[in-house]
Amino acid sequence: MLHAPKQSDLEIDGTSLSIEIQNIIGDLDISSISGSIKARGGDKSNQSARTDIETVSGDIDIEDAAGKLRLRTVSGDISADVSASTFEAKSVSGDIEGQIGQTDYASFLSVSGDIEIELSLSNDSRIEGQTVSGNLDLDFKERVSADFEVNTGPGGDIRNRLSDDRPDDDNRWGQELSFTLKDGDSTVELETMSGTIKLN
Repeated sequence: MLHAPKQSDLEIDGTSLSIEIQNIIGDLDISSISGSIKARGGDKSNQSARTDIETVSGDIDIEDAAGKLRLRTVSGDISADVSASTFEAKSVSGDIEGQIGQTDYASFLSVSGDIEIELSLSNDSRIEGQTVSGNLDLDFKERVSADFEVNTGPGGDIRNRLSDDRPDDDNRWGQELSFTLKDGDSTVELETMSGTIKLN
């Protein structure tokens, strides 16, 4: 067990480590090959903080962090309950589940895993999401003012519950949906090859 001052910046680099961090308010930079990583007890009001976590085969589970977050895993799942000004999450075969609060920029990518994100938009947010075979579910918690561009491949499906707009099914290469809510202050671009995209 390692103890550090609460305001410390922390950098950890290991091979086969399971890491659990509590009550760290400073920047986090963590890398592990096969272990899971858990981080708890940060300060959601600290929007200047930076968190960068990477593991190959382990899961990432983070709560109460804020600021700029970058989370990456190959075969593990990602779970985040944070207040992120920017949020980037990538996994090859794992699922991504996040409650990320009001964000200026969010990007999430999974090849075969599913993505479920709850978020709110700022005045000029940019949201990007992509899967190959996984499903992508976006749940907007507050007023939505944005331009939407949503595309699928031949096996994909779009389900829009934000408006009465429906996807164009005439394209034999997949479905396409473009629409604007309110003043279109933000931009949302989503894409899947064979998964289902849901807008709530």
